[in-house]
Amino acid sequence: GDPRPKQRPCYHVLQGRVVICSPDCRNIRIFRNAVRNAIGLPKKSTIFGEDAFFEVDLHINLRRPPSHFTRAGDLKAGVPIFPLAEGNVNNFDKFVLDSLQGILYNDDRAVITLRLHKHYADNQVGNTTIVVKRILH
Repeated sequence: GDPRPKQRPCYHVLQGRVVICSPDCRNIRIFRNAVRNAIGLPKKSTIFGEDAFFEVDLHINLRRPPSHFTRAGDLKAGVPIFPLAEGNVNNFDKFVLDSLQGILYNDDRAVITLRLHKHYADNQVGNTTIVVKRILH
């Protein structure tokens, strides 16, 4: 599906107490379940233990807006090459790394190297490609 940047938490005062709400909980759960299904991992199991470390490459391929295309479906001349307005790269990585927590690793502190590439998709379908490499020590 379409890549999503992680949203900032919101704060509410409820009966004199501050309540912190994460608007991404549902989306992270959906993404996490999609990853589990794609790799055939049962719920409540993590692939790697506490002593594993990783490098992660994220390719965020965002769907181009309809205004970038002609009526025939061809890309218009002069449209932006890179997506600038579609979210900060650091918010995309937070969403993906938080989603992989509990699947690949117990805590995203195990990610030692992170490279993120934000592109427009070649077609009108957005997607996220995740390449994870375990660092052997």
